[in-house]
Amino acid sequence: MNAMFRRINLASWPITIKVTLALLVVAMLPILSGWLLLDDRLREVNQQRLTDYIAEVGRGRADAVRSRFDRSIEQLRDFFLIPDFASQVSILGLLPVDQIEVSPDLVDYLDSNFVAEGLFSEIVILNDNGVVLASNREPAVAGPRPVYDVGTSLAGSPLFEVARSARDRGRNELLDVRRGSLPQLYAAYVYELDAGNVVYLAGELEISTIITQLAAPDALRESFSYLVAANGSVIAAANRQSQSVRRSADPVIQAALEGRASGSELIVDEGRTYAIHFQPVANSPFMIVTEATTQAAFTPSTNAFVSGVTPLLLILVSLAAVAGILLSNSIVAPLRDLQGNMRALADGDFDAPLPEARRGDEIGSLMRTYVTLRSQMRGLVEDFTERISQRVRDMQATQEVSRFVVSQRDTQTLLDNVVNLIVEFFPGIYHAQIFLIDSENRWAVLRSSTGEAGRQLLARGHRLAVGSVSVIGQVTGESRVVAVRDIGVSEVHRRNEFLPETRAELAIPLRVGGEVIGALDVQSKQSGSAVFSEDQISVLQTLADQIAVAIENARLYQETVSRLEQVTIANRQETLRAWTQYLDSQRTRSITAEAGTRLGLDLADVRQIALDQGMTVVGEITERSTIPVAVPIELRGQVLGSVEWEFPSVEFSQDKVLLAQELVGRLAVSLDNARLFQESQLAINRERLVNEISARITAQTDINAILQTAVREVGQALRAPQVNIHLRSDAEAITGSANGASDTLGTPGGSPMDNGHASGQ
Repeated sequence: MNAMFRRINLASWPITIKVTLALLVVAMLPILSGWLLLDDRLREVNQQRLTDYIAEVGRGRADAVRSRFDRSIEQLRDFFLIPDFASQVSILGLLPVDQIEVSPDLVDYLDSNFVAEGLFSEIVILNDNGVVLASNREPAVAGPRPVYDVGTSLAGSPLFEVARSARDRGRNELLDVRRGSLPQLYAAYVYELDAGNVVYLAGELEISTIITQLAAPDALRESFSYLVAANGSVIAAANRQSQSVRRSADPVIQAALEGRASGSELIVDEGRTYAIHFQPVANSPFMIVTEATTQAAFTPSTNAFVSGVTPLLLILVSLAAVAGILLSNSIVAPLRDLQGNMRALADGDFDAPLPEARRGDEIGSLMRTYVTLRSQMRGLVEDFTERISQRVRDMQATQEVSRFVVSQRDTQTLLDNVVNLIVEFFPGIYHAQIFLIDSENRWAVLRSSTGEAGRQLLARGHRLAVGSVSVIGQVTGESRVVAVRDIGVSEVHRRNEFLPETRAELAIPLRVGGEVIGALDVQSKQSGSAVFSEDQISVLQTLADQIAVAIENARLYQETVSRLEQVTIANRQETLRAWTQYLDSQRTRSITAEAGTRLGLDLADVRQIALDQGMTVVGEITERSTIPVAVPIELRGQVLGSVEWEFPSVEFSQDKVLLAQELVGRLAVSLDNARLFQESQLAINRERLVNEISARITAQTDINAILQTAVREVGQALRAPQVNIHLRSDAEAITGSANGASDTLGTPGGSPMDNGHASGQ
């Protein structure tokens, strides 16, 4: 026995386990005694409570299913209360099938109010012979169902049989079920026409939505319901179908179904006892059956058990309280204090009191060790928090500056905002400024600076020589970072009268590629090794690189915009020149075309506004109830002319204005294409004519024949009344001239070839 206890070694177990075991040993006897005494009572109470509960759930679900059925019938009845649809159905019922035309509104109503809402899986309108007059077109929510075309005969189908059954029973509406591999539930409404004719509005109900009603959640979560019809059809959830079919054959359920009576019973099936409740569903052929096993947990039974064992529990709690007090006075209470102090430490409280640290035993030694550890942790956390805060500020500054420089295109705005952001996000920096090197690479010129001192420095044009003995001079001349943490011992810092509070200065070169374009300069009121740490210099170096790239991007952007403007202006001028030359070649100042009926309206005002402003102009309504509109013909930014319309005011809309603008835009392109085509044709003709004349001239070998051919061909090509070619005998020049002053061939008093002179008409 002693060997067994040594092997177990209870002393090594945690205090919590030992206390729990002790309390369990003390509690086992009263708990077992109470359970044996109250077991029979619990069973009896559980069955009674469960039966009452199942009855309440069954009645509730029966009401929900009945409401679903009633709503389906009401939907059928309400359809014929709509005068338009009732009249359409009356006409459809009297027309021959081949003359039936179903209104789209009628089909849309069947789809949206019967099928789409999940009440029916299909819905049709039938005549007295079972021929389809109208049907839903959209598929049902629960899955594909037949969609019948007009004229389809459903005579002999369960759907038509239910509809005829309603009429045979002398009723307007009927809910019935047909038995098959899966039960099918139908609803029909009989609508009487003139002369004893009727039409039927009938459909198959969506069983899945009814199963949803049967599976409505309840507090027990172990009960389920199913519907049983007189013909043996059972409607239940898929996982309960086979079980529900077997139960529906129970004599108790069959007797209740025949008598349409409600009640509750206990039945035994496959060795398990079930509490069932059967409730007829009003206005339907169904009875709803709700059941649950008697082993299901139920709150009232638990309450009964608690009330029975309360005296025993009070005794157990009393014993546990005594044991807990004794233990907490010696061990548990100090450990709880230590645990609470640790929680406070986790929440950031390093000053929570710990009285047990004054104890002289092992617990006191543990408390003192904890206090020492807490002090060391406090120092580490404070240092780490400060470093994290500084790093977060640096990251925020970098993100903010980066976000701004990426989106900014104006150089001066970029520089001004960057220096202000640096001062805002870096607490140790009270002044920031940016220098840019001039075009001659001689001076670093101050371009942006913060505060009143910055404004004064900018006003006087502050600058420093590149490579001079100054912080900025060294940075721009040597392309390196210069950090002066104490200006009192620095050889490169130059005191500035506008910044007397400066105690430390840091300058970082702004580089684009390998070229230095300027410098970022920041100054602090503090001095010493803590100023401008390596982390901060690294962050500012990153900012400087981003600023340099942003400056270069802004410069390139401005150059691009300027060049784009020049190209745009050149295109506009070239377009105007080309069209001016074209009109000159046509011997006219303008080309005008008209279509339609002139109403005598002077459109000069709206035309001139459109030409001057290059925008569409809509005039006021005229006395003839028309609206004038002028749209400029614009090509590559140049206005070439305008197109004017006069619309009747009753037909005018913004769409017509947009259409007019689109048409004029395409007109401008077409006009320019036509002009270019004509110019290319003229060039082709000129080239062809020159080639022909050249061929005729080169075919001659005699000078006189060459001159005569040239005179004749050139005169014909140019349509000139007279052409002269004169060859001079001296060495000054050989000239050819064309003279249209005379309409005679040759020269007065001479032959066609006299002194090297040839002429032709």
